[in-house]
Amino acid sequence: MCFKRFLPRARLLERLKGYEAMYGRILGSAESIFVADTLQWEDYSKYVTDGLDEEHKKKIGREKFPKDLELVYELGKRLCSLP
Repeated sequence: MCFKRFLPRARLLERLKGYEAMYGRILGSAESIFVADTLQWEDYSKYVTDGLDEEHKKKIGREKFPKDLELVYELGKRLCSLP
């Protein structure tokens, strides 16, 4: 599935911002990180994955996922430093 085409229709980012605002009102602050187009399995041949490009998923896993992990790690550090 191409998330660039799907996201505008689903308006997921707007929904996440809405949840973030709601939790911010309840908890005092909230932050979200949206991670998509992730590698699901190491061996795609074991599953029916019509429409998924295994090489693309592996490329994203190598290039984008480490950056996503860094964002999550930094969020965790901020959360641990809250009073």
